[in-house]
Amino acid sequence: MTNNREHERDRPIAGHARPGRSATPWGDGALLFCALAWGATFITARHALSAVSPLLLNTLRFALATAVLLPFAVRRPRQLLGAARWGGVLAVLLTAGFALQVLGLQRIGAARSAFLTAFYALFTPPLEWLVTRRRPPVRIFAGTGIALAGIGVMTGAGLATPSLAGDLLTLACAVVFAGQMVTLHRALDHHPPLPLATVQIAGTALLSALLVPVSGPFRFHPTPVVLAEIGFLGIVATALLLGLQAWGQERTTPSRAGLLFSLEPVFAAMFAWMAGESMTPREIAGATLVMAGILWAIRPGTEPTSP
Repeated sequence: MTNNREHERDRPIAGHARPGRSATPWGDGALLFCALAWGATFITARHALSAVSPLLLNTLRFALATAVLLPFAVRRPRQLLGAARWGGVLAVLLTAGFALQVLGLQRIGAARSAFLTAFYALFTPPLEWLVTRRRPPVRIFAGTGIALAGIGVMTGAGLATPSLAGDLLTLACAVVFAGQMVTLHRALDHHPPLPLATVQIAGTALLSALLVPVSGPFRFHPTPVVLAEIGFLGIVATALLLGLQAWGQERTTPSRAGLLFSLEPVFAAMFAWMAGESMTPREIAGATLVMAGILWAIRPGTEPTSP
């Protein structure tokens, strides 16, 4: 950034409201809507995958988001070019995370995918610990243990379940997303959000496009419904909601933001049920434990003051 770097450091990043900011109904409502809309992306993507190959779907999604963001970002070309290095690293992580997610989503239901993806909230603090040497609160480890028990219930703790490959791919995607969150935290110390987001989203579109030829059989059977789904994923869920998320997080507290975002897999399960998917009693019990672990981990508490 050029002259406003100190101001930008005061802006919230993912999961962090500006210090001292009190919660408002508008802020909470904005983040609740984000969680609702992002919950809808799982069943939307799963349906689109029946007509579009996985990496092509990601390419189209992020290309559309780039088309929305780029006209705003190019107004400050020096910031856009300055964000290239950090944005490129983030693009690699985002490409890997979404590739793993859609490949897993081909093998498991939308609700199951959402609950497993939500593990990024638990994986992020340990990864941040490796980077900053700052130990996470004990409740993070307790919450992780509860959530892992939930996965054991969900999968039957077996190594030969039909969904095992999808589960492992989705858990790997959660690890990558956690790494992307930690990297984003560092990157926002150096660059403002819009150019950084534009570079990483454009880079994700490009990298996904390069991987399409080696990712399996090419498949693209557009129908009006499929095109609408791609439009929703790219324009609404990826581009527009990023701005709404930033606006909402300026108007609430970090703990409330975390709790509201933890509703995303719940909404995903609701939309999956409305679309005709069902969860077995074992999956419901496991998902309940996963959510309990996440909510326990993100509840307000005293943070450690030293490594």
